[in-house]
Amino acid sequence: MKVFCLYAMIGLATVVGQTTILRLPLLRNVFYDLLIPLVVFLGLRLREGRGVWLLVILGFVMDLLSGGIFGLYLSTYFWIFLSVKGVARYFDVDDTTFQSVLIALCVLGQHLVFWASLAPSWQGAPLLAAQTTPVLLQITLAAVTGPRVLTLLGRLQTRFETPSSRVRNEAEDFVIR
Repeated sequence: MKVFCLYAMIGLATVVGQTTILRLPLLRNVFYDLLIPLVVFLGLRLREGRGVWLLVILGFVMDLLSGGIFGLYLSTYFWIFLSVKGVARYFDVDDTTFQSVLIALCVLGQHLVFWASLAPSWQGAPLLAAQTTPVLLQITLAAVTGPRVLTLLGRLQTRFETPSSRVRNEAEDFVIR
């Protein structure tokens, strides 16, 4: 329960910082969605029940504070979570290179979902062409910083996780597999 509350607080602080500070004109197209590494981490490290509840809360709050189409962030985070769960079954997700590619693809996927849902059909190509450079910059930044964020979150989890909950989680993972 401590780990769930820790990630809820980290996620809410990220949402508040992202919707206030990173929306300034100077920083608008530089940073990617900082909740994506957290959602990827939840998909890799937490069980489905706790991870889904946490991402529903974070997606709902992000939808409320972002001012965009309601449900867009929630559905994007949900599909990223499910994709990461599926990929983790077949690939070695502890490799730093794989984590870089995974987070970069998640950022690209989020931009494609946003582009497809927000752009009218007659203005889709010019809008996509105008956003190519910022999206490539964000994907590169995500590929460079994403694995470091995952490492930091993993260290926080091992620090705040109690020994009894660690044994219980390992036993549940053994039963699930």
